[in-house]
Amino acid sequence: MNSMTRVFETHGSGFGAAVPAVDEVTATAPAAKPFLPDDTISILMELKPKTPAEKQELTKFISERFDLDTRTLEFVTRQLAARHADLERQHEQAKAAVQQQKVVDDLKERTAAGSQEALRAENQLRRAQTVEFDAVTALNNMSRFSPAADIAEAKRRVEVAEEKVRAAERKAAEWNQHMNQVRLVTARNAGIKLDELVNEVSRIEEMVAGRDPILRELGITSA
Repeated sequence: MNSMTRVFETHGSGFGAAVPAVDEVTATAPAAKPFLPDDTISILMELKPKTPAEKQELTKFISERFDLDTRTLEFVTRQLAARHADLERQHEQAKAAVQQQKVVDDLKERTAAGSQEALRAENQLRRAQTVEFDAVTALNNMSRFSPAADIAEAKRRVEVAEEKVRAAERKAAEWNQHMNQVRLVTARNAGIKLDELVNEVSRIEEMVAGRDPILRELGITSA
């Protein structure tokens, strides 16, 4: 830091405390002192007036500037303290939102249960197809000399088997469609929402810790 770059400071609340992770306790209010840059004072203090009148005028300017900076920094300190308290409340709310986001866990359970049901539906379809195949094979293998009643019964068994296959196909298709909806739409949207909530927690933690990009751009920093 060169002689032309000085900052004016006073005791007060700032943004310097560490902030816990989502599942930890909220951070306490920071003890760091805020720094308010003032290039005007830096320039004034570099001046070398020659006459007593100029020296008196310079002393007056510096005194007035220090007084203004003192009052300004007191105001900034109060505002930062209020801002910090509000951010801590937001931080707690954001963490609670993450904790309450049980959709992902629920979806895991639903996906596991749904996968079992879809598997059972597929197994039922395969069994129905096997019964249908056997019924058709038995009908095709009947002798043309078989009694009409036996042929009619074989045809009936084929029709019953075919109807069971169609029912099993509908059920398997419904479960496959349901699971695709859960995996590709519901679970994806829930994951995106959870990521947004976690990112919001991280954003607020940065600000609570004193790393507010807006304040940094203005040159207001913490120790």
